[in-house]
Amino acid sequence: GIGAGRSAVMEVFEEKYREDLEMDEAVLLGLEALYKAAEGKVEAATTEIGIIKLGDRKFYKLSEGEVAAYVERMKNNVAADKSEGDKGEA
Repeated sequence: GIGAGRSAVMEVFEEKYREDLEMDEAVLLGLEALYKAAEGKVEAATTEIGIIKLGDRKFYKLSEGEVAAYVERMKNNVAADKSEGDKGEA
């Protein structure tokens, strides 16, 4: 339901959000939050990403190919973070 996964989303944002995020970083952060809230069930075919750039204040919807590239990068980042975390626990 609505609000499900909220704590997972807030945890990601509290840990990783910065005021000076670049657009790429912000998209990846949003996807990671979605990934954690959805327990890893994030796919490009079922995810839409819209961006409003400060310069022109126009809405841009990313293509499925662009979304797929971001989803792949996010999953690689999550795997790398998990790998780093596992090393720290050894």
